[in-house]
Amino acid sequence: MPRVRRTANLLAVVEAQISRMQEALGKLQVEIARLSRMQARSQPQAAGQAALTLREARQAAEREFILDVGERCGWNRTQMARTLRLDRKSLYRRMQTYGMVAAHPAPSGPPPRKAAKPTRSARARRQR
Repeated sequence: MPRVRRTANLLAVVEAQISRMQEALGKLQVEIARLSRMQARSQPQAAGQAALTLREARQAAEREFILDVGERCGWNRTQMARTLRLDRKSLYRRMQTYGMVAAHPAPSGPPPRKAAKPTRSARARRQR
């Protein structure tokens, strides 16, 4: 009996360590993605490319910032909006502008049913 308890306790410890390692791995993946984006931004421009305008530079920085916040918040838009101190609709609009979400996502499931026209008796009750 004591061996079974020790084995169960050891198994619980190993499971907890695996969980912590998976969490750390997820954080590392987010950090690697952020660093690779930073490295891509710091690369010198090719000779044939024109310099960015102020508007383009601001939009690129805003897009990168939204991407960073999205990764930190697990792409939960409500949490992202709170972090950015934006209205959810404003965040969604900006994400559409920067191509982070489909402009018109395909519906998932059957199309919504149209409301039935009121019957004659319902119309008569409304007019009373």
